[in-house]
Amino acid sequence: MSQKPLQIFAELSCKPGEEARVEVQGVAFVKHTRSQPGCLDAALHRVEEEPRFLFIAEFADEEALATHLASAWRKDALGGLPELLASWPRRFTMRRVA
Repeated sequence: MSQKPLQIFAELSCKPGEEARVEVQGVAFVKHTRSQPGCLDAALHRVEEEPRFLFIAEFADEEALATHLASAWRKDALGGLPELLASWPRRFTMRRVA
C-alpha cells in the first residue's frame, strides 16, 4: 500500500496590530511553498475570532516535506516572524488516516 500524503499545519498567533504584516508574509510564503516539487497544495487561513492564522500545506511524501523544511528560503522567510508573533508558531505534521 502506498503512503498517504503528509500535511503540515502551523498556527501563528499575532501580536495585536501585526495581523496585516503577518498576512503579507504568509501569502508570499504560501506562493513559494506551492512552487516546490512535491507540494500538492498550500493555503493560509485567517481566524476570524482572534489575531491568528493557520498555514496548511500538503506534501506528496516525507522527502518533499523534508526538502521544504530544510530549504534556505524558508529559513529566511521565517526570520522576521518572531517580532510579529505573540509566540513561536505551533507546528503539527499529520497524515490522514480516514
